Amino acid sequence: VMAGRLATERLLERGHRRIAFFNIAGAFEGREHHSHTDRREGYQQAMKAAGLTPRLIEHRVEYADRETFFRQQLDSPDRPTAVIELYDGVAAQIRLIAAQVGLPRPGQTDAFDILTFLPQQIGRDNPFQFELVLIPHRQLGEAAAHALLRRIAKPDEPLAPVVIQPIPGWTSQ
Repeated sequence: VMAGRLATERLLERGHRRIAFFNIAGAFEGREHHSHTDRREGYQQAMKAAGLTPRLIEHRVEYADRETFFRQQLDSPDRPTAVIELYDGVAAQIRLIAAQVGLPRPGQTDAFDILTFLPQQIGRDNPFQFELVLIPHRQLGEAAAHALLRRIAKPDEPLAPVVIQPIPGWTSQ
């Protein structure tokens, strides 16, 4: 939840008000990963706290249909001024279409911003610029291992929750 809220707040701080939350590649029909639902919840909380209506765009779009889908979303009069997308590979597709339809790039006035969470597919030396909210996987894994060891040592003792803060602000360029 915290990562979705933090991502949305960063875009709100930049003046965006029409922020869309895209989830077009994730699994649906009740099989969605909890991180997707948590990030969506954080996004919705931040948008509502700002007095704005969330713009959820969630339905599966096959790879072959994505160019048409993104063009429809980005070439409309009421298009989002920023997008939160769960996957960097999809974010790269959005950035490409945004450039093709002439939307301002990061660093330009009224830039069209894209924020994503998973810098796995295109890496740090990609030609696209994204803001990322990084999840510290090593710290997350270490906390999980410690919890498992505590559970093994004391199986009847409840485990205390551990809060791991996402890391905002890193860009791919």
